[in-house]
Amino acid sequence: MAMRTDGKCPCLDPNALPKQINVDGYGIAIVGLTEIINEVRKLGLTDEDKIKKELLERVKKRNWVPDSAQASYAAALFAEYKKQAPASARG
Repeated sequence: MAMRTDGKCPCLDPNALPKQINVDGYGIAIVGLTEIINEVRKLGLTDEDKIKKELLERVKKRNWVPDSAQASYAAALFAEYKKQAPASARG
């Protein structure tokens, strides 16, 4: 987890708290998911595969992801990314 410049513990940041997503029918807690989605959204990516790859790589820095489940995690992360789209993007 990145150290904050204000000296506060990053564990107190509500965006860094675990959020549960559904991966192959299992509820999986992902640490920092809201923050990760916001970071990836700022990149302005439009290609679904690139978004999935970026989400997965960032999630893996803070969370354990089994090698055999990476595709499932990427799909679940992308679904959550779409759910958290800004209201203007959802139409």
